[in-house]
Amino acid sequence: MKLALALFVPFVALAQTAHPAFEVASVKTNPDGPGHSGTHRNGHNLRMQNSTLRTLIAFAYSVTPPQVIGPEWLDAAGYDIDATGAPGTEDQVPQMLQVLLADRFKLGLHREMRELSVFALVIVKGGIKMQKAAEGGARGTISSSSRGDMKAQGVTMAKFANLLAAPGFGLDHPVLDQTSLTDVYDFTLRWTPETTGEPRREEANAPPPLFAAMQEQLGLKLEPRKAPVEVLMVDHAERVPTEN
Repeated sequence: MKLALALFVPFVALAQTAHPAFEVASVKTNPDGPGHSGTHRNGHNLRMQNSTLRTLIAFAYSVTPPQVIGPEWLDAAGYDIDATGAPGTEDQVPQMLQVLLADRFKLGLHREMRELSVFALVIVKGGIKMQKAAEGGARGTISSSSRGDMKAQGVTMAKFANLLAAPGFGLDHPVLDQTSLTDVYDFTLRWTPETTGEPRREEANAPPPLFAAMQEQLGLKLEPRKAPVEVLMVDHAERVPTEN
């Protein structure tokens, strides 16, 4: 179901005027086509291997792939990006990728609200099992591995929900914080990923899959629902990027 339109403004114009650009950037079509892909970010350096244009857009605008609406060919080709920004631009890598996509793919987008399938992050019946962060402790830090280990310090549930929506967790849906919790929390979460390139845990007491681990260890669960979510509508994109 399509909801009210919001902000019909091409992002190409916004990206070019509001954000810095990478100092050096290489964009190439991967000859192998879509398949195994990877993202490596080190400070102001970004390398994305064999990523579809849908994935590139999702990373650049901090949304999930289902929130990128456009032609089917967005998933038909893989691209390799190797880009370096100026020192001090570490926090602006996604915005610099927006500029790069506008330049090389002639990407134009606008925002809409649509009703999508989502996961709602909610509290289980027995209540949360996390501890409120101590005064003076670390704030807003999360370390996580694809093997299924996470340590969070001083984290809001909104930030946790955003992390769960990242491609590495394989949920393939937006995650909305509906816990009504306003404090920040420290917690450790261990689970066994069901689909990952990492070796599976072989120990006898291996933790359960993500959904069960969240309920047992954090007192939280993910419920499938329908909700209005902001999406990115692709108005224009070139399938072959301009030369480096």
